[in-house]
Amino acid sequence: MTETQKCFEQLLQHLHSVTGHKIPSGSNACMLMDSNNGTPINISLPEGSDLLLLDRVLAPLSLDPDICQGRALQLLALNGQPNLLQGAWFYIDDEGQDIKLMTGHPIQALTNSDFENLLYNFIYLSSQMTLELTEEEQSLPASSISTTGLFI
Repeated sequence: MTETQKCFEQLLQHLHSVTGHKIPSGSNACMLMDSNNGTPINISLPEGSDLLLLDRVLAPLSLDPDICQGRALQLLALNGQPNLLQGAWFYIDDEGQDIKLMTGHPIQALTNSDFENLLYNFIYLSSQMTLELTEEEQSLPASSISTTGLFI
């Protein structure tokens, strides 16, 4: 087991001690369920990496090409404002079906407290982004989705 894998296991053990829930991990990854809406949050340590990744589905990508293009431009513009996203970024999953939010941090720099803060802040930010994306898409006609986008 590498040092980064040991750090990963130690952080998950700490999360277990805080939540009281066993956090199963396999292949340097685990999934937590957000009790507010049942959306999974993936925590992973890619093989050969020292970067701990958190990601979560925010919303499905619209099948309407106009909405999809407007949303893609909007998300790219927001990715250029890391202060609004607290260092996280938007991306579209490999299947092109979902908008996701991801953040990454060097695992060996994370204390237990840092990990807790990172996780709770990510849950809060992703919940806010989910709400705003959903509300915006429901309230605007397809041609109205702008590239300036969400207000945080």
